[in-house]
Amino acid sequence: MADSVVDIDPDGDVVLVCGKANGSERLRVSSKVLSLASPVFKTMLGPNFKEGKKLSELGTLDLPLPDDDGADMMIICNILHMRHSKLDRRLEVKKLEDVSILADKYNCTMALGPIAEHWVRELRTDCSDATRASLICSAFRLRLPMMFKELGRDHILRYNGHWVLDGNRPEHKVLQKVLDAADQETCLARIGVVQFFDERIVCYCDTNRTYANNCNRALMYGTDMLRKLKGAELWPLYSARGLTIGSMLSKMASMSWKQASLGVANCGNRNTMGNACFCTLSLWIDNKTLATLFKAEAERIRKKIPDLCLGCVLEGEKWKKTDCNHSEGPSLPFGI
Repeated sequence: MADSVVDIDPDGDVVLVCGKANGSERLRVSSKVLSLASPVFKTMLGPNFKEGKKLSELGTLDLPLPDDDGADMMIICNILHMRHSKLDRRLEVKKLEDVSILADKYNCTMALGPIAEHWVRELRTDCSDATRASLICSAFRLRLPMMFKELGRDHILRYNGHWVLDGNRPEHKVLQKVLDAADQETCLARIGVVQFFDERIVCYCDTNRTYANNCNRALMYGTDMLRKLKGAELWPLYSARGLTIGSMLSKMASMSWKQASLGVANCGNRNTMGNACFCTLSLWIDNKTLATLFKAEAERIRKKIPDLCLGCVLEGEKWKKTDCNHSEGPSLPFGI
């Protein structure tokens, strides 16, 4: 079995011998293709290395790669040699992680871009928290700016806790800082929701300064709001501890309210300060209902969450810089 060769390129001049002797995988490939796609292979097969000199002298070369998995290398070589029909439409998350590590090792991620992005996108849908963390790392190694950005936002909106990466790979130090910063943004977003609820509750409960005690419309608003919040498990606040910030914002934006509009007419009441009742204050002239208020606030909090930018993170930043001009579109063979 060790002598059998998989012909990635039947006319290839290099045989990659991947893995240890007893379980090695032999892949016949083109040195030209490897050199074009990978600066590492270009150097290794160039005139200044013994492997390159041997290839130049003999015209063929068996290149031992004992630390590389044969199946992972076959996936990469199939992409580099345009043998896309040999690829699986979907990879398991662990296999994608292994391929991303190997592609990063040989600096050939740009050549894998569009296909790798497809694999990440397939795995991203309804994925677990562990899968998402792995995909963030893979998207970083594979230099997939759009997936890195979208997965980072998914992590903030859909994970409720503090994530610690396993292992001690070099990129983990950078990515752990990013995930820690994401956790902080999640906390800030939750604080924003809490503050909004508090402001609304105080608005309806401060009878001395807000509205007269006998304003039925204002009382109806306050009671209806608390009833709806409790039904959505958003209030009391301890009931929302198990919700992700994404779930909280979605609930805020989608709750239905049965209520009268404020600001339509003066109820005729005066509060204890002698001013017009709460329900006719200028704050409500545009007839904002609780539904529009909650939906607008949910959208405001969501938009306030910063975006991840692969280029900015590679430059040492945690978030997208205000003057960022890095590409964030789909992966294309032009670099980031």
